[in-house]
Amino acid sequence: MPALSHSVGASVIPAQAGKQPIAGASAGSAGKAAPPVIPAQAGIQPVAGAGTGGVSGSQSGARVWSGGSGESGAADLRPAVLVTRPAGQAEPLCALLEAKGYRPVRFPLLEIRELEKLPFAARRALARLEQFHALIFVSANAARHGMRWIEAQWPRLPAGLEWFAVGEGSAAALAERGIRARHPPVDMSSEGLLAMPELARMKGWRVLIVKGRGGRDALRAELRRRGAAAEEVALYERRPVRAAPRELFRLIEGETCRAILLSSGEGLNNMVSLLSRDERARLRERLLVAPGPRVAAAAGACGFSRVVAAANAGDAAMAAALESALAR
Repeated sequence: MPALSHSVGASVIPAQAGKQPIAGASAGSAGKAAPPVIPAQAGIQPVAGAGTGGVSGSQSGARVWSGGSGESGAADLRPAVLVTRPAGQAEPLCALLEAKGYRPVRFPLLEIRELEKLPFAARRALARLEQFHALIFVSANAARHGMRWIEAQWPRLPAGLEWFAVGEGSAAALAERGIRARHPPVDMSSEGLLAMPELARMKGWRVLIVKGRGGRDALRAELRRRGAAAEEVALYERRPVRAAPRELFRLIEGETCRAILLSSGEGLNNMVSLLSRDERARLRERLLVAPGPRVAAAAGACGFSRVVAAANAGDAAMAAALESALAR
């Protein structure tokens, strides 16, 4: 097995110090280059707004909650922020935002589901776990759902495996199971992972990438280019949350949400699908907080003109992005 150092927090290419928002492309700009994105130091983006709160339900059964005006009936004047993380995964971020004086409005754009049954190829890959040199988990969901399947087949994990995570969330989920995984300290993405020196020379490695169904193939493709025998195994799935016509737009406008916090490119795609062309046009200048340059560029290509990339998708980076933007 190739030699590997055992430091926990490997260095990556640091985020640039720029704070510029992305200039979004118009809706008819297909085929043009995506607008440039400059990652924030810790994240950058504005917000503001207020409104009375309430609870509503979408056709998918997802619950939508807003801060509300409180028992006293007084208006809640805190800036409202739309948080779009999957149900059950938004609370730490919402708690942090509330502590910083914001009013989070929840509207999950994706639903995370565990697979009822693993495909044969996935079962075969897990059965050969001891043959791999390294495991890479691309998200906290991959770590949580993936380890359930792995531990079901391997009550005692094979020795000698090197564990990698794409960010703090996935590393923390593995740490809950006693696994120490290395991850990029700043750029918590596939690109940040690939910038780690431990993954620079991969010839002769066998790598298993644990992920959800769909998504990008960039990580596997680059590892193969570097000489690794890289395989992917999908151990959960993401599904777009459905909503009644105009429900999302009415929530954003009714709660006076001045910023929308995106969680992923797939979440962005579903948000666009839930908005009519007219609604997208009316929200074109609404601030979008993206979890990194790639999603920010995609949002600009969708026609949104006020988009800023946070340093990464972590709670602290997204919250710092709001604070930095409001302070300008």
